[in-house]
Amino acid sequence: MKPKLINEELRRRLRMVDLRMKESSRNLYVIFSMDCERIANESPEGEGPRSWEIGGEAISRFSEILSNEGFRAVFFIQPETAERYAGLFLKLKDKGFELGLHIHPGNFRDHSFKKYLGSYSPDEQHHILSLAISDWRKALGFEPKSFRAGFFSTNDYTYKILYELGFRQSSTSKPNRTFRRSMLPGLEHIRMDITLIQIIGLYLEH
Repeated sequence: MKPKLINEELRRRLRMVDLRMKESSRNLYVIFSMDCERIANESPEGEGPRSWEIGGEAISRFSEILSNEGFRAVFFIQPETAERYAGLFLKLKDKGFELGLHIHPGNFRDHSFKKYLGSYSPDEQHHILSLAISDWRKALGFEPKSFRAGFFSTNDYTYKILYELGFRQSSTSKPNRTFRRSMLPGLEHIRMDITLIQIIGLYLEH
């Protein structure tokens, strides 16, 4: 989708949120987020923007549109992306945007990690996440408290490890997520039965 169409669609959805807030006597909670990926030719595990220039423009326009409507968002940022756009992200933090860690092991550092995060043992996950936190902190000057795994990949040990490493909120679970066969060649659709609810989207207070 072209940037102009994306901007128009985002504005349309924001108008819908505003209308629902006016029509409802209940509170409407809205959470916006963006995964800030490494560029495509450096991301074998998952595609990012075609160039750093396009990625920076997307982050700037997304935050600008939300700010103009009175909203803020969470940016889940890969360490390499944090380094690339450090100045921009720190300005957004000063405006009230949340900055969190995003990690695709296969896209991290020299691409020596070949599996999704949830495929690793507890010790391996702790090691990968510790490295990612260190790189992220060097880029932005503080440690992240929010986290999202690439492709929502976790296992039974991940949340305990995240807590031990200082994270206090995560947007990592997505119940009944179904992977496309193109993502897992040769396999049928795999259903992810996860009990924790992904905290993303629009929710009405009951």
